[in-house]
Amino acid sequence: MEKNKTGKYLKYAIGEVILVVIGILIALSINNWNEVRKQRIEEIGLLRDLKTDFEIKTKQLQKEYEISKKLNAKTIRFIMSQLNHQEETFDLKDYLYFGDYYPTSTHINSLEVALDGDAVNIFRSDSLVNMLRKLKANLVNIEIDAAYMDERWSGSRATFFEESGLEIHRFAFIRKGIVPDPEILKGIDMKVFANVVSNLASVQVNWLNKQKVLLEEMNNIIQLVQIELEK
Repeated sequence: MEKNKTGKYLKYAIGEVILVVIGILIALSINNWNEVRKQRIEEIGLLRDLKTDFEIKTKQLQKEYEISKKLNAKTIRFIMSQLNHQEETFDLKDYLYFGDYYPTSTHINSLEVALDGDAVNIFRSDSLVNMLRKLKANLVNIEIDAAYMDERWSGSRATFFEESGLEIHRFAFIRKGIVPDPEILKGIDMKVFANVVSNLASVQVNWLNKQKVLLEEMNNIIQLVQIELEK
């Protein structure tokens, strides 16, 4: 009789333990599901911010790229006109921009947020994270390139104009839309100037190529972000 009671109590105790374990597992499962759901909501928020910012930034960068292409095209046309002794007509402001570049704004708020601290761990796609990190590195590099090009500009064109007796600050009037003295370039040796500008043309082309790479990377990221949003 005692043995039967003991057996029943043992079975009951085991059953209770099993129920408790099952309850704990269910609770852990629900908690894990909630955590995954919470992370997914956060991920969707970051993805949407990236998509919005990148679409805006891509349009801006495309305009900057097109301006840089026009600057380069005029630079090459000027150099070739001097090499081939051809008569070409350029606006006064063109001379200010020969060999120059159009700067690129490198700050993207959602990119900074996405790569900050633990936020980057929310993304399920390793490919997306790697692409974001690569883009960030390229944006930093293009800032360095911009500083280098400013230095080259100051060390070549600005110096040339000053040595030719032209006060470079007078070109500031052109930027402001004020028509300068039409004789402002009188006495400037254009063939020598073309040689100075040609040394900047290759740097200008390199800048163009980097802007193009940024555009391609950003468009690829937009496509991948869209795929992640649709999952």
